[in-house]
Amino acid sequence: MTLSTKLEQVKSDQDITFDEIATYVQNLEAQMQNVAKHTAAIVKRGRELAQGLFEFGLAFTLLGQHETEALVTALTQMGHTADQLSLIAAEQVEKEQLWFEEPIVDYIQMLGAVKEALAKRQESRKAYFGRVSDKEHKAASLEKLKAAPEKPGKADKVTAAEGALAAAEEAEEVAKGHFEEVSARALEEMDRFKQTKADDMRKVVLDYVQLQIQYNKRMEQQWALLVPEIEAIDVDQGGAAVPPPAAAASIMPPPVPAADGGAADEDEVGV
Repeated sequence: MTLSTKLEQVKSDQDITFDEIATYVQNLEAQMQNVAKHTAAIVKRGRELAQGLFEFGLAFTLLGQHETEALVTALTQMGHTADQLSLIAAEQVEKEQLWFEEPIVDYIQMLGAVKEALAKRQESRKAYFGRVSDKEHKAASLEKLKAAPEKPGKADKVTAAEGALAAAEEAEEVAKGHFEEVSARALEEMDRFKQTKADDMRKVVLDYVQLQIQYNKRMEQQWALLVPEIEAIDVDQGGAAVPPPAAAASIMPPPVPAADGGAADEDEVGV
């Protein structure tokens, strides 16, 4: 086993750091893929809900056309409400896809870019140790030539071997510099990704929660508007709306009889 092979097998602190990063990225990608899968399922169910509410509303509207007069208003209003709910659900789907599903997909693509940077770093490391191995081979060849018995042309061979060794040493330095540059850039990209992910993920989750709150409030408002419409239907009166009770202030109390059985004095009653 050559010295370069031994060095390549021994991991530096930086190599250990990159191994930890690779494990982190692999686990994170798996979890993000899982989130993306279930997010897509939620969006799909949202589309199905919107379509289902539309068909639900249409069914009630058509049913109202074939019902007794007592139920026409209630069923038609039910169909109208379902239509409104369908529109709200459709809007919700678009927002969930834009504000939640697409950012998750973007993060997965960003992870792909991080994995590519890690792969390039690994390739650069391998190339560097390849140059180290080549230098060792050239150095060993030079030493062997120097130790060989004197023969015609030996000096030329030694000179050529020295030139080859110098070129190998230069190539090793270039590969080392490239390896260090790629490693530093990969670390910077990873740090930037972690910071960006933390900030953006917080915003994505917060936006999603607020989106759900607004959505459920809008749905509840539509159902709430339907309640008085249905309660106002009087089936016994052929479907006519029940008029609201008269205001208490409009009901005048009966006149108070006087003590002698006659009408009360006008001054006493304030007329």
